[in-house]
Amino acid sequence: MKYELEWMGSRVGEDLWFPARVPGNIQHDYGCFKGFGDIHYGENVAVYEQFEDDTWLYQTRFCVQPRDGERLYFVSDGIDYRFEVWLDGERRLEHEGMFSRIELDLTENLKAEGNTLEVRILPHPS
Repeated sequence: MKYELEWMGSRVGEDLWFPARVPGNIQHDYGCFKGFGDIHYGENVAVYEQFEDDTWLYQTRFCVQPRDGERLYFVSDGIDYRFEVWLDGERRLEHEGMFSRIELDLTENLKAEGNTLEVRILPHPS
């Protein structure tokens, strides 16, 4: 069974959460939330360039308990570029590189009362 989750986004160091689309671009979601102009229009891209060296968070909460014999995976067909996946405050995966399929088994670490899944998008290496 596939679960579609609702995600929120945040820029590390800023106490602000906003709706985030997954798949998507968190910097674009942030810009839309803040009322920045269209990134594809005129010189608006310059506004977004200042966020390239920031760390970004995608976060969702869920309560799912697989039935006997079932497994629960976090699956992605690619996250650009360097990222970490955290479940309930513990890092479960760190990866660098685009277009890498991720299948992270979360089953053994799930809590019955609910879970927080976070994907941290790290700055590109210099």
